[in-house]
Amino acid sequence: MAHHRYKRIKFTYWLLLPSIILGIWAATEWITNWVLSHSYGSTSPLQTSLYPKVHISQNLIVTAIYARVDRDNDIVEITLVVQNPPIERLEFKFPLTEEAHIETALADELHTTPEAISNLIEYRLDR
Repeated sequence: MAHHRYKRIKFTYWLLLPSIILGIWAATEWITNWVLSHSYGSTSPLQTSLYPKVHISQNLIVTAIYARVDRDNDIVEITLVVQNPPIERLEFKFPLTEEAHIETALADELHTTPEAISNLIEYRLDR
């Protein structure tokens, strides 16, 4: 008789085990969907840079502009030599290689005309 009861408990256990596993799977699926479907608003904006942005307004006296055009990488590196202590030079990089586009982009950055830039700029082509 004890052996018969043991078989019955074993049979009941094997019937109950898949039901428990199925219940746990369904519960975790529901919880996962619930958590992932909610958006969590941030109370502060994300910091996109390690350095804070500072806007500087200063009249610059530009004495020379040197542009190194790298046609292989489609980039120009521009160095402005300025006469404003303690600033000695400014450097810019643009994804441009055509002279007119370079002068226009630099003029926009410096809030001046392309003609003023073309009078000072000296190009060097790297190949």
